Amino acid sequence: GIGPARPEVRAHTTRESDLSTHWTQHVVREVARRTGLPNVPMNDRYRQTVGASLCGTVQEQSRYHRDVATQYERLHHRLERGALLFALGAVVPCVLHFVWHDPRVTSWLLALAAGLPAVAAALHGIDGQAELERLSKRSSAMAAWLDALDAPPHDATWDQLVAQTRAVVERLLDETNDWQVLSRAGGLKAT
Repeated sequence: GIGPARPEVRAHTTRESDLSTHWTQHVVREVARRTGLPNVPMNDRYRQTVGASLCGTVQEQSRYHRDVATQYERLHHRLERGALLFALGAVVPCVLHFVWHDPRVTSWLLALAAGLPAVAAALHGIDGQAELERLSKRSSAMAAWLDALDAPPHDATWDQLVAQTRAVVERLLDETNDWQVLSRAGGLKAT
C-alpha cells in the first residue's frame, strides 16, 4: 500500500484472538477511509503543515491528560478527606453516649455511631475501586511523556514525521486500549 502500515493493537490488551476484528482497528480504518488521501502537493510547505499539526495534537493531548490528572487527584483527595471526616465524626456520638444519658437521644447516637463509619468505608471503597490515585499518576505520566517529545524540526523529513507520528499514535492507542481493559474488568456494580 501507500505509506506505512497502520498502528496495530497490542495483543495483551484484548481478549480477541484475531486482532484485525478489534474495535480500535475498525476506528483506524474508518478514519483513514473518511479522511482519504490529501489532494495537495507533497512539498516542503505541506510537510511543515503536517509537522505543525502533529505538534498541535501533541499539545492538545498533553493538556487533556494534565487536566484529567488534576481532576482525578482532586476527587481522590476529596474522597479520602470525606472518609476520614466521617470516621472521626463517629467518635463524637460514642463520647456523647457516655456523658449524655437521655433515652430520646440514645437511639440517634447509636445510629450515628454505626452509620458514620459505614459512610466512611463506602467512600474509601469508592476511591479504591475507582483507582483514582493510580489513574491520576498515569495521566500525569502520559502528559509528561507528551511534553518531553521534541517538536519535529522545521526541516524534518517525511520519514522523521512518520516515525514521530507513529510513536504518538501507538502510545495514544495503547492508552485507549488500556482504558477498555479497565472498563471490561469491572468497575462499580450495583447488586
